[in-house]
Amino acid sequence: MKYSLTLIFTAVFMAVFFQACHQGESMSGHFPDEKGMLNVHVLDEGGSSVISGSSLAVDPPEFAWIQGRSPKIQSATGTFTVLSGNQYDFAAIQNPGGIHGEITIESMTRGTITAEALCVSTVDGEATAGILLTSVEFPTPFFDAGDIVYLKLRDNGEGANTASDQVSSNIIIFYFWELLQYETPEDFVSDFSCAHIELIYSAFSGLTEPFGPYEDILDGNVQVK
Repeated sequence: MKYSLTLIFTAVFMAVFFQACHQGESMSGHFPDEKGMLNVHVLDEGGSSVISGSSLAVDPPEFAWIQGRSPKIQSATGTFTVLSGNQYDFAAIQNPGGIHGEITIESMTRGTITAEALCVSTVDGEATAGILLTSVEFPTPFFDAGDIVYLKLRDNGEGANTASDQVSSNIIIFYFWELLQYETPEDFVSDFSCAHIELIYSAFSGLTEPFGPYEDILDGNVQVK
């Protein structure tokens, strides 16, 4: 059964990736009352809301892209540490057999987090990946298993003189209780694909570059193919 729910579409900085966004709030205040509206929230690096309460009409099927089977192999993999201290073991691989990959994150605030890859789209050394959180050691009502997160990674090449690989300073998150109108996470991704997530955000929010600027990883590397 599908429920009439609003999608909450949140871009947050990687520095607060694993912090509770609104720990003291009641979840009941977040359930939408009209399908097809998109509430946009942007948080700054300290976790404070920069833009909130913007409700925009959205028709996801207009942007539908079937994940399915692709003849092109696309992947984003790597083991690396970001500025917040969080450590990633990351793999999202799309091949003719479908999407594969698992992610483990050792978070400074949320403990061990596991996720599975839902989609990946690569262009010129940059990857957009969508992942489904499968477990969060120290969850909050606003960061828990079942949430879907999008982030970007950049592979700047190999060699002593190359720049550091990078990750996006922002993420986009859809809270799990907002996804109940979809029967499966894969159904959701068919509407909000990795290839189109920035286009969808920009078209309905009027905000460009939702993932923000890239930031250098501290160590490790990212490989995008």
